[in-house]
Amino acid sequence: MSGKNDLTDTEKDPDAINLPRIKGVVEIPNCGLYVKGPRKLKKLFRWLSRYYDIKDCSKDERYPSPGAWYARVKPDLVRECAKCNWCGSYISTTGTGVHGHRCESCGKVVMEKFTNGGTVRFHFTKDNDIRDIEMKVFGYDDDAKSLLLYPVYPDLATSKRCFTLNPQQVHKKFKQFSGDWQETERDGQKLIAIPKDNINLIEVMGQKRHCQMVKLFAGKEYGNWDLAMDDLPITESYMIYEAWRWAPLKPSPKLHEEIIHAAGMVSRVDYYYQDGRQAFCDIHLKRMRRFVHHFTTLDLNKWDRMISQTDLSGPGMIKAIARFCHPNPQVRNEPNIGNLIVAAAKTFSGEDLCENEVAAAVDALRDPKIWSDFIDIMERSVSE
Repeated sequence: MSGKNDLTDTEKDPDAINLPRIKGVVEIPNCGLYVKGPRKLKKLFRWLSRYYDIKDCSKDERYPSPGAWYARVKPDLVRECAKCNWCGSYISTTGTGVHGHRCESCGKVVMEKFTNGGTVRFHFTKDNDIRDIEMKVFGYDDDAKSLLLYPVYPDLATSKRCFTLNPQQVHKKFKQFSGDWQETERDGQKLIAIPKDNINLIEVMGQKRHCQMVKLFAGKEYGNWDLAMDDLPITESYMIYEAWRWAPLKPSPKLHEEIIHAAGMVSRVDYYYQDGRQAFCDIHLKRMRRFVHHFTTLDLNKWDRMISQTDLSGPGMIKAIARFCHPNPQVRNEPNIGNLIVAAAKTFSGEDLCENEVAAAVDALRDPKIWSDFIDIMERSVSE
C-alpha cells in the first residue's frame, strides 16, 4: 500500500486523490480501513468504486476472511511498464529481467545480466547437497545459451554467506559434475562454459539494466517502480474491515495480538531479536494507539503512560502490551531456530550474549526438530 498517509499535507502531491473524511471510517495508516457501521461501508464503497475494484474476501477460495474487503486501483487507471533509457519509450515489463532483452521500439539491449567482471552465485541443478558456488563472469554465449566463467574461484573462506563453498570444495564440485560444463576459449582467455539449464542461479551481481520500471497513472509517469512504489497520487490498495461486527474489544488474554497485528507487526516474542534492539517505530505506536482508541475499551491515558515507559524491542513491547491488556495474558513465545543461529553466530565471533538470548537459544535446543535442522545447517557449512 501507499505510504502517502504518513506524510504531512504540505508533502502530499497537490494532484493526489485522497480518501475522503467519512465519520465512522478509521484508517490505520498502511494497514487498513476500519468501518463502524453498514451505512458507513456503503458510503465508503460509493467513493471507492470510482477508482477501485472491490473484492469480498469472505468469498476467497483459498483464504476466506469474513467481514473483510480488498480494494485495488482499477487496472485501466494504472499501468506498470518499463521505460527504455535509450529512446524513452514505454515497453512491456515482460522479459526485461532476461539477459539480452531488447527494447520493443528501438531494438537496443535493455538488460545485460551477465557482464564481464561481474559475479554469479549458483549451484548445479543435479546437486543434492545444495551449497552455492561463486565465480567471476566473462560473459554469455547466446547461441549455446551458456554462461562463460573465468576458471578462478574466489577465496570464500571468510564469507558470511551460509552454504557457500570454499575454493577446494568448488574444484571437487566441478569434478563431480564434469559432464555439465566444458572448457572453452575466447580472445585467448581460457574459460568455463556452463549451459544455463545445468545450474540454478542464486544471485547475479554486476548486471546492467538500461531501462527503469515506472508506473503510469492516467497517462502520467510517476516515480521509479523499483525504488519508490509510493509515488502515485492515489493509494494503490486498501484492506477494509467491518469493525462493527466485533468492536469494541474488551480486555482478554489475546487482545494484545489484535492490537499488534493492526499495526502490521508480529505478536510472537520469538520472532524478534532477543538482545533488546528496537523493532517498533513511531508509526507502529501511532497505529496501535489509533486502534486502541477506536476499537477497544482500554483506557487511552493509561495506554499512553504504559507505552512511554516501554522499550521498543519486540519482546519488550509485546510483553508490556500483553500485561496491560489482561492480568493473565497468553503470549506466544515458541522455540525458534533463528534465535539459535543468532546466538551461535555471536558465540563463534566472541560476542557476549544477554540473558534473553541465552534463554531463547536453550529453548530452541530443547526442540528435537530444531536441533536436527541446526545440525544439518552446521554440517552443510563446514568442509566436506
